[in-house]
Amino acid sequence: MAMLSPSIMCADLLNLEREIEILERAGVEFFHVDVMDGHFVRNFGLCYDLVRAVKGITAVPLDVHLAVDNPAFHVGLAAEAGADIVTFHPETAEDVAGVVGEIRARGKRACFAVSPDFPLETLYPMLASPDRRADFLNLLMVKPGFAGQMLIPPTKEKLLRLKEELRSRGEDIPVMVDGNVSFENIPWMVEYGADVLILGTSSLFRKGLPLEEGLASIRSLVRRHRKNA
Repeated sequence: MAMLSPSIMCADLLNLEREIEILERAGVEFFHVDVMDGHFVRNFGLCYDLVRAVKGITAVPLDVHLAVDNPAFHVGLAAEAGADIVTFHPETAEDVAGVVGEIRARGKRACFAVSPDFPLETLYPMLASPDRRADFLNLLMVKPGFAGQMLIPPTKEKLLRLKEELRSRGEDIPVMVDGNVSFENIPWMVEYGADVLILGTSSLFRKGLPLEEGLASIRSLVRRHRKNA
């Protein structure tokens, strides 16, 4: 069954502790935290002090997504703040193996963020290399940097091709989907094999929708459509 990872950037930051408590009690598997540098993407996300604060109030693993230009610099900051998974864009790293090695040396798990314009053909050789192999893959369905975007249509086929390739290689790397994970898109995302749903403003944090009701609807969709996966 697909796991759920609410995006903290999309939560009500003025009531964040209450929302985290609700979501943890409801059994979500991860929290997704976006850190941005204003350069790799034209936005500033959440800071490491907030990551540290969230880590202090929840036992749910934190997936810290580094949408930054120099991930080697940020790995230590993310790990020390409480990241359990460190996600980075491989095209931003001068030494992908070095960044993965540093993440693992700190006892964390590594995840590659695969942007819509990042070719799968560039990704596959990394997965074949033991020193560059990620523990997770985050397939972005929108351009990184902003919530509330519409899904980029070719990413639908990209998810299907990625899962087929992983199966053909005998790889069991979980694939996260990130961006416009909406009530309308969740059914086919699950059927195409998404392992983790990163939830934002198009589903869980939709304005006016209680968190408990949103989670119940999402889980119902996942249960219904995993049978067709």
